[in-house]
Amino acid sequence: MSLLNTAISGINAYQKHLDVIGNNISNANTPGYSRQEVVLSSALSIDKGYGYQGTGVQIDDIRRLVDQFAIEQLRTDTQVFKGYESYKQNVEQINKLLGDERTGLNSALNEYFSALQTAAEDPGFIPSREAFLGATKVLQDRFNVLHDRLTDMNNTVNKTLRSNVADINSLASSIAELNDQIHRRSNSSSSTGQPNQLLDQRDELVRELSEIIDLDVVDTGQGLDIFIANGQSLVSGFQARRLETGTSERDVTQDEVFFRNSTGQRVNITDRIEGGTLGGTLKFRADSLNSTLNSLGRIGVGIGELFNAQQARGINLEGQFGSDLFTDFNDQDLARKRVQANSTNSRPQTGTAEVYIKDVGDLTTSDYELRMTGPLDFGYEIVRLDSGEVVKSGALAGERPESLEFDGLELRLVDGDFRAGDSFLIKPTRDAAGDFKQVLTRPAELAFAAPITGSGSLANQGSGRINQGEILDVTSPAFEMPGELSPPLLIVFESENTYSVLDNSDPLRPRNLEPPMRHLPFSPGASNDMLRANPGETQVTSYSGWLPTVPHVQPADQPDFWPDNEFNAERVTFETLDEEGKPSLLERISTEKGASAREVASSLSGVPGVSARAFTEVELTNFQSALPEETASDPVEVFINGVDLTISAQELGDGQKVFDDDFIPDVPIPMTPEFLANRINTNWELQDAGITARSDGESLRILSADGDDIRIELRANGITGATGSRPDSFEVSNGQEVMLSATGADTRGLLTESQPFDFSERGPYTYEFTTPYGEPASIELTENYESADEMMDDIAQKIEQELISQERIKRNDPWLNGADAPGRVEASIDEQGQISFKVLMKMEGLPDDDSQKLTMGGTVDVVMEEGVRMRTEPDRGNLFPGQPEQLSTFLGYQFQVDGRPEAGDRFEIDFNRDPSGDNRNADRMLDLQTDRSINRQDGGMNFTEAYSQLAEQVGVRTRQAQINTDAAKVSKEQTENRIQEVSGVNLDEEAARMLRFEQGYNASAQMIKVAQDIFTSLLGAFR
Repeated sequence: MSLLNTAISGINAYQKHLDVIGNNISNANTPGYSRQEVVLSSALSIDKGYGYQGTGVQIDDIRRLVDQFAIEQLRTDTQVFKGYESYKQNVEQINKLLGDERTGLNSALNEYFSALQTAAEDPGFIPSREAFLGATKVLQDRFNVLHDRLTDMNNTVNKTLRSNVADINSLASSIAELNDQIHRRSNSSSSTGQPNQLLDQRDELVRELSEIIDLDVVDTGQGLDIFIANGQSLVSGFQARRLETGTSERDVTQDEVFFRNSTGQRVNITDRIEGGTLGGTLKFRADSLNSTLNSLGRIGVGIGELFNAQQARGINLEGQFGSDLFTDFNDQDLARKRVQANSTNSRPQTGTAEVYIKDVGDLTTSDYELRMTGPLDFGYEIVRLDSGEVVKSGALAGERPESLEFDGLELRLVDGDFRAGDSFLIKPTRDAAGDFKQVLTRPAELAFAAPITGSGSLANQGSGRINQGEILDVTSPAFEMPGELSPPLLIVFESENTYSVLDNSDPLRPRNLEPPMRHLPFSPGASNDMLRANPGETQVTSYSGWLPTVPHVQPADQPDFWPDNEFNAERVTFETLDEEGKPSLLERISTEKGASAREVASSLSGVPGVSARAFTEVELTNFQSALPEETASDPVEVFINGVDLTISAQELGDGQKVFDDDFIPDVPIPMTPEFLANRINTNWELQDAGITARSDGESLRILSADGDDIRIELRANGITGATGSRPDSFEVSNGQEVMLSATGADTRGLLTESQPFDFSERGPYTYEFTTPYGEPASIELTENYESADEMMDDIAQKIEQELISQERIKRNDPWLNGADAPGRVEASIDEQGQISFKVLMKMEGLPDDDSQKLTMGGTVDVVMEEGVRMRTEPDRGNLFPGQPEQLSTFLGYQFQVDGRPEAGDRFEIDFNRDPSGDNRNADRMLDLQTDRSINRQDGGMNFTEAYSQLAEQVGVRTRQAQINTDAAKVSKEQTENRIQEVSGVNLDEEAARMLRFEQGYNASAQMIKVAQDIFTSLLGAFR
């Protein structure tokens, strides 16, 4: 029977081989199937005394043929490949979208600027304007289509996340169930083998899971434990935990992935997921989709804000300033939409914030997050999310609203609480391409003309040229009146090196601006900015030179003595404000008594953030002569800073070295202001001192452009001439007019010097002004005047009485009378009905060769950078007021003059009243095509370059993704081939093995026949 049993064991073994081979062949194309083989071993041998005899073969196991290392490598290769593939498939869509001429931005930008160029060539032609508005609509549509398509992709990403998470949960649950089945079957008392089919199924499910998400697999002996997202246990033994998708805590437009841990806590694992279609999709959203939306939005904001700003700087065909061409990206609703509170913030969530665009050139393509760092509800930091850089940090002041500025943005905390631990997502440009809309539709409203114009007088003698100016801020008070420049300006050159800018509201009587711009330096031959252009800059102007009560009398028989300019010593304090708004001392300067304006300005200019300039000006007018015209001699002598202006040619002698060759040699009788101006301008000593003069035939203005004191001396007979009725004389003033402001009934445009006015009705007619020594004063007019002369005399008298009254207060002297107050008042009324006055003091000849002297101090203009404040002591000083009013120097526009203007040349600046043929602002709009106004932190780009850079960046990512995907695919295929070699079913090999085992089977069957024959023969032997 041993032969029979041995043969039976063989036939059973070969039968099992054939069964397994048949199963292999049947599952040759079954996904995840691993080729199986039968494991045999020799049956137990029996000791026969003469040796051990075998008893056949036994079946030990049916095992899978697998390479475990290759299986693990395939999981890794699969998740890498699927991650790259998912990223590639998505980014290719953006690349195609941006590069397609039908959907990309480049062609729309080219059409837009081409239409603008055509319209600018004929700015009054309505069809060209309509064509430009059509191109504008095309540009809007292109931005909106791109944004909509990208937003659809974001929605698709959200759907993909939900689908992937559902698949992950299903696979995890199946793997956990297979862990349980495999464990039970592997540990069954009825079987010692492994459930190969279940093992294959589990491996295949794990591979499918690796297509979706990166994972780590650990074989614990009780099953496979699967970990995702850097250690989160998805499958542990026979239990599977679930993933969930939900609206992002940070960004309500995007879904995120959450993990339910063993305690039921919901953990956000989005940022930890890498690999697989889920990781690739998330990477695409984070690296490409969001940044593309932000980059596109930045271009839209740039075009919208810059064109709106330029449109606002121009005027339309109706003479009005331009309204917005595109969406106002600083609309409050849009500003509020840019900030999202984190859903986990402290309850109740009351903090509201807004983000405004401050500077397009400083915008980045990143999102930001405001984080309240604590521990108290004041500490904060603003983090740039694409780099993790903290761009701003500190402590909130706690006041609402409160503004924080960074990267071209203003974050405005409007109201509510911002508590420690709270965070707020800031998306400055994410939705801008969708918000980009054309809002101007009427062709006539396109502001192609510039609102201001500059022109030179036809009488100008120099080669100076004024350009057509630049608008800096249309909200400036200069443009408050529609269709007007408030005020129009007149630029007057006192010399080739100095000029003043005047209010030209009354062309017959230009007056100083507030603050004044007088005697400014000019560089001949170069292009000079004529106005101040810093919006935060302020100016304080000192009082002008003081007139004494009476001129100083210099007796001829006494030593020479000069009075000082009567400026008192003062202490000037400059401060800045710290972050809490408290004043912080910058520097304190003390001026000396009698110091010249030049000395004061020099000491103040040493303070950081402060620049001071000085000048001294004297006006001589109302010249009176004691002798009739053409009298043979006149004893009048006039000295300026010790220089005798009335020295005769005979006294100078031949070859004189005192005056230029073009000086007037003969002293006129009577004395004239033109003669004195010539002598001042041609005198070498006064030239070196920077003292110049000009005359209009009636008066003489003397200027020290550097602010040195001007000393005047008059020596003449007191009582001379045929009648002996009057001395030689002239009147002196500091040249400054004091303006009166109406505080009662408005008389602007009603008063003139040539017509009387009835002030007895519809009043009160009250006027305020500041005295020349800085005291507030006022007058009231109540009369019905019969003549203009009576009215002007009464106005001057009332002002003079008020000056005497204020002088009494100043000196604390109730007995002061008019004789003790300096000079007389001369009132005037300009074209706008504005009342003003000058104070004049007479200098006249005295008997016995005595002379009168006057030292005129100058004026100091103190210009301070933004944030610098100034105060002086004492409060009632005569150089500066104690708390001086700091007036803005910023007019909101700028002009340049080049060439070489000459003294007396004039340039006017006024509103443009003929916009139809003006394309200056359209040209400025065209300049935006090439202006590198985007991304200034990296050198700047124009709009086309910014879009090209975006398309190139996406193209680079696409090409890199294709390379990475191809490489990962090769690696994955190599691993699959390796697995196929070990675990795959080769039908040729299986057929060969089947033949071999069939032969064995037949041989075993033959052994049974032999054993049967032997058995039959034995039975026959006993018959």
